Amino acid sequence: MTEGAAPLALLGKHPGWGDFLRHGWPAGMAEVLEAWIDANFGTIRDATDIWDAARPVRFAIGGGLVGCAMAGILRFSRDRVGRRSPLILAHLGPIPDPADQSLWDGIEAMELTPGEALAERFPEIGPDALTPVSAIVWALNEDGDFPALLEAATRAEPPAAAAARSHWWRVDAPALWLSVPGLPNPEALRFLMGNT
Repeated sequence: MTEGAAPLALLGKHPGWGDFLRHGWPAGMAEVLEAWIDANFGTIRDATDIWDAARPVRFAIGGGLVGCAMAGILRFSRDRVGRRSPLILAHLGPIPDPADQSLWDGIEAMELTPGEALAERFPEIGPDALTPVSAIVWALNEDGDFPALLEAATRAEPPAAAAARSHWWRVDAPALWLSVPGLPNPEALRFLMGNT
């Protein structure tokens, strides 16, 4: 791993591999996320035009939902043969203040093409890393002003409930924010993909 880089967990499909990738997760945590993916992404995968145009979504998930708090990025990805599935990159542990987007900016900017940098970041993926192969509260800000959106949206949710909720957002225009009990269902995922 690169010196100074935060440990990350990886889960999902990547265009460089034919198999589902899983790295860096505590026991049982990846299985919870995989069950959520299986239950909620089926119909969304079939909307190819929406999937292919979807931008990365940032998230913060309370520790009461999956075993430990985490913050990261969900990309609408596919494997080497084109099967669509999300790719989750997550920092496990305390969630930083979402007003400071530096953690999410760093994860989103990560180079994920197969090669030396990816093999160094996720050594347990193996040698293939070197070879290419409505309890929902949501908010929208057309101007892309994420800090203003977050300030307005978080007033709608008591902070004490955060451990049993997950939060998902995009900082580009239009800025989007979603807060759900548990993990997002297909309706919420479509909102995040831009299909409002």
